[in-house]
Amino acid sequence: MKTILTVFLTVFIVTCSFSQIKPLKRKAVIKESVIKKNPRIIKNDTLKNIRLKPSVINIAQRYIKKTMIFPSAEEVIHNASPTFKYSLLGGESGITKTIILTVVKLSDNPNWIAEDNIILQEEIESNLNNTTTKNFSNLSLELNNAYAWNIELKGETPIEDDMNWNVFYYFKKGIIISDEDPHVCNTKYIGNPSFKDKSYWKTTSTSFRTNTNTNTVSNGHDDMGSGSILNPNTIIYQKLQTPIRKDKNYQLKFSLNQKNQKSKFKIKAIAFNGTLNSLTPTSDIAIMTVSGTIPNKNDWSKITLSAWEAHKGFESIALIFMPENRKATINLLLDRVCLDEVESACDQNNLTFGIDNAQGDDSITVTNNEYWAGSVQDLYPDQDTSNADWYANIADEECQSIGGEDSEDDQVVLNVQEEQEIEEANEELKTIAKELEKSAPKMFVPLNTITPIQQNEKDIKCSKKDRVLDNSKPFGGRDIIYIHGLQLQAILGNLKSTPTFQGKWPENKNAFYKDGGIYSTGDVDQDGEYYNEAMKGHDGKPGYWENHIKRGLGSLTSPSNSFLIVTYSANQRLDVSIHAVLTQIKEAMEGNNPNLQRSKNALSTGECFGSNGIVVITHSTGGLLASTMFGIAEQSHTNQRLRDYYGDVRFITDKIDAQIGFDAAYGGSRLAEIGKNVLAKVTNNALLAQLATQYFTNNKVDLNDYVDITHLRQLDANGTILTDLTPSVSANLWRPYMASTIPTLTMTGSTIGNPHESAVAKPMMTKAGNYFIKGYDDGVLSPVSQANSRNDFSRFKVKNRGKLVDKGHRDNKKDGVIHASKQGQHSNIGTRNYYNTPYLSPTGMLQGNSVARIIDPTNNHVPNHHTVLQTSGDHYDNVDLVNRYSQYSYLKTKGSGSEGPIINNEETGIVFNSALYSTGLLNRDFSGLNQELIRNEKWGFHAPKITMVRKCIRLFRKERCIKLPKISWHYYEYIKWQRKYHLLKDYETKIGMDYMYEYILR
Repeated sequence: MKTILTVFLTVFIVTCSFSQIKPLKRKAVIKESVIKKNPRIIKNDTLKNIRLKPSVINIAQRYIKKTMIFPSAEEVIHNASPTFKYSLLGGESGITKTIILTVVKLSDNPNWIAEDNIILQEEIESNLNNTTTKNFSNLSLELNNAYAWNIELKGETPIEDDMNWNVFYYFKKGIIISDEDPHVCNTKYIGNPSFKDKSYWKTTSTSFRTNTNTNTVSNGHDDMGSGSILNPNTIIYQKLQTPIRKDKNYQLKFSLNQKNQKSKFKIKAIAFNGTLNSLTPTSDIAIMTVSGTIPNKNDWSKITLSAWEAHKGFESIALIFMPENRKATINLLLDRVCLDEVESACDQNNLTFGIDNAQGDDSITVTNNEYWAGSVQDLYPDQDTSNADWYANIADEECQSIGGEDSEDDQVVLNVQEEQEIEEANEELKTIAKELEKSAPKMFVPLNTITPIQQNEKDIKCSKKDRVLDNSKPFGGRDIIYIHGLQLQAILGNLKSTPTFQGKWPENKNAFYKDGGIYSTGDVDQDGEYYNEAMKGHDGKPGYWENHIKRGLGSLTSPSNSFLIVTYSANQRLDVSIHAVLTQIKEAMEGNNPNLQRSKNALSTGECFGSNGIVVITHSTGGLLASTMFGIAEQSHTNQRLRDYYGDVRFITDKIDAQIGFDAAYGGSRLAEIGKNVLAKVTNNALLAQLATQYFTNNKVDLNDYVDITHLRQLDANGTILTDLTPSVSANLWRPYMASTIPTLTMTGSTIGNPHESAVAKPMMTKAGNYFIKGYDDGVLSPVSQANSRNDFSRFKVKNRGKLVDKGHRDNKKDGVIHASKQGQHSNIGTRNYYNTPYLSPTGMLQGNSVARIIDPTNNHVPNHHTVLQTSGDHYDNVDLVNRYSQYSYLKTKGSGSEGPIINNEETGIVFNSALYSTGLLNRDFSGLNQELIRNEKWGFHAPKITMVRKCIRLFRKERCIKLPKISWHYYEYIKWQRKYHLLKDYETKIGMDYMYEYILR
């Protein structure tokens, strides 16, 4: 009986297992364990080096060694139709034998070589003592599976101990193989991650529920529990078992089933303390991350969100599920929520394997995100963010900018022909500037008509009154003086056949006042043309200060603060203009200036102008005039030359608490060198002539309506304020007077793109600025002039050029920023222009990790001149053209390509001197207004992750073990690029002047 059973088993093995491809019916005992090995990425063709063990076949008393060469044992292949390779050694060479090659697909089925697992079995004629290779066109392996293959000689009886099968795997190149259980969480932050206990998770939606008995177990999910998300924008939250710790890096992971979800959606993760009463970041609410748009996956998948560094401790987290379409529904199952700690938030947000690893029905999903991360003050608690110097401390922060290292977007090339034309024009302008300086008369030479200003009893009486301030009003209710910039109509008037704006100070004082003031002549009152230009405008355009005052003080006729409009003539030099302004201020203090508009409170109390203090608001040339006037007044007590010209006028400026300069020309303008010569067409340069012609056309001036050029030369000899505006004169002659005790707080502008000629009041100026001011500019002035910096340029040595690319904006604006940063400063040797600080772009983008070295120092300002904020607006945005498009918009400028106009509406707080807060000049709340805006592009995709599981079966007397891949699907997000921006709160609905009125001296 024993002999019969042995024969029966031998026949059974030969017949069923190898020759006749019938399944083995005997049951097997299974053992399973996770194979431990280091997680890694398959980059080579083999999992490890395999020592091949040949099989031995008994043929007619002689042995033939059978070696299966490829795929070898535990080989990883990347081809769905591999070429098999084997050899037969022994016997007589030249003899051909028939080999049966069998391929089976392995699964959890214990009978892994059963007939229904066989996917290929072919007979092959093979020569002994030779290597055979064979490919099968009818074989197509399925991705992410394990297979085994075997060869046997047809008709021969194998030896049981040599029944070898080579197990191999078909994976996509780059797939991740790990020993880590995808469902295990290595930390204990989350309570009840599997939703089996309803007490842990709270919700704002009545439709949220936990499931404890649904059959949801699959390869991508390991238990019966889950949470159901059934309403759009559902919020679930819980108090953590262990609080989030400051400066630690965290990453949220969870399982998600989208089987019934039809539309795409995003997930926002929030960390918070106390009660979650808002989704907006505050000191106790932080945005951890916002996912990209997650594509559909009809099964469970593991979601991993972007990593985040905690800037403080938090006790709770929340998840919000937001459909892409607001009207769409949500139907999700959620499970296994894990808050994991990671080494680096920045590294974790960049894939460590090729993005071509994406698999499944969905291709890569590209999402452009924009969200507020919180206030800069809250996000950087270890930094003194009240002072802009702190940006140097985070310059090398690795996550400040992500992407752009290839610098392809940086390849904006300046137009060589245009640059040559500009340089030729510049040479001509230098000659013009020298001629202007030579022809300029001496300053402070008393004229018969100019007399020193004297203080009288009324001035003294008003000065003794105690101040009564009201912080509900701009500047605490202080009175305001408005000093306009260059009135180009006054210059243009010289070119007409019947010249206009010919009134001179002090000979024709009536030209400077409303109704002519006390100097009016004749029976009919008529506004002086300089006053009229400042308040009423011309040709349907608003007056210089009209819209500004309406926005800042609420009304022209019933303002919150008393205000005075002072005027001067652009056809006279700065020293005369200062005398005109000081005289008008004194007259307002005495109540004798019709340009003064009193507030309702001042009318009822009869208070003197200036008794509560004065704030001087200036624009453009007005800033040069005011700062020079302050210094002259303070020196007029001891400087006899100044006293003979102006008198001792400290009693006037003693009432002035501060100057606020909007795009002010403290350092002059290159465009002043164009001046009268360009406007008079006394140039042979084609570019200058083009700009002049454009200016005339847009200001409705007949090009044939010119006076003789001798008139202009005579005007030059007398001197105009254009001479004072040339950078060399403003720096060398006037800057020594500017270091007064009166603080000046400035707002600078730097517009991007070329101005729309139809929308700009002075398009020649802004367009010329783009040509002749090297680097950033507001269309008329450079940042160094507006900030009263003693630098000629602002430059830094660049590294990581690609990270300077402002990828958060459309190509036309992005290219405009790059162009200005390169212009005229030898960018080919790695030098770039900066705006106010090399660490911030004009759009508020952080760019510190592109700064190798600062060439020209920041904050190199004339004493007591302080930058408060920077804007991307143009020269006129905060004065006469406040409302050019809408209540809030800045100038829309032209950009390259077909993307439409560029919107320049950014403001960023940029304070270099923290003492502005302690002295009360600037409200401390201003230091907390900068908010961090994050813009990024995320690429999301599903990809499988393999965990190799060891399975053992006992086949007859021998235990055989194989390794099977256990697949779980994972959703990965790769940050293609990311940029951070520091912008003032509500920048989208405010302009620069709003912040100055709200936070200075209040």
